[in-house]
Amino acid sequence: MLGHVRSKALEDFKVRLEESLNKREGFTSSVRTCTQSSMLEFDEGCADAAVQQANWDSSRVRKKLQRDIDAYASSVCSAKLSKLNGNYEKQLSASLTGPVKTLLETGGKDTWASIRKLLNHETEVAISEFSTVVADFELDKATIAQMLQHLRDYSRNVVEKKAREEATKIMIHMKDR
Repeated sequence: MLGHVRSKALEDFKVRLEESLNKREGFTSSVRTCTQSSMLEFDEGCADAAVQQANWDSSRVRKKLQRDIDAYASSVCSAKLSKLNGNYEKQLSASLTGPVKTLLETGGKDTWASIRKLLNHETEVAISEFSTVVADFELDKATIAQMLQHLRDYSRNVVEKKAREEATKIMIHMKDR
């Protein structure tokens, strides 16, 4: 009986969390609200069950429900962060690849200075936007710093990769000029 109440509370948590996230509410506040309502639902279900069986101890089942909710919330958080990270990587690739290629093809005195300026600008824009979005997750500073450094490294790698590609075509560009 308690297992059924726990399963129902967990499923309701999952549904409420998904609905809340689809409404674009903050992740951490959504988890908190949904957890509280699911735990309240569980407690009410246990109170009803306790009337039928007076000697039941629901504390172990309640702790298991809390662990299950925490595990599910953690997996959803990881998935959302991974998706966000992928979206910002795509954004950086799109905003850097074309302009860097053009700058390298035209080749001038200030090509590398222009590439550095472009790299810094696009990276800072992406990091600023990413920081704003990640604030809803209420992560610790070390984790956020690690994620931001990953984006910086990724943008630098995009430029390095494009420079290597264009380096193989340098003779063609020199002949064209």
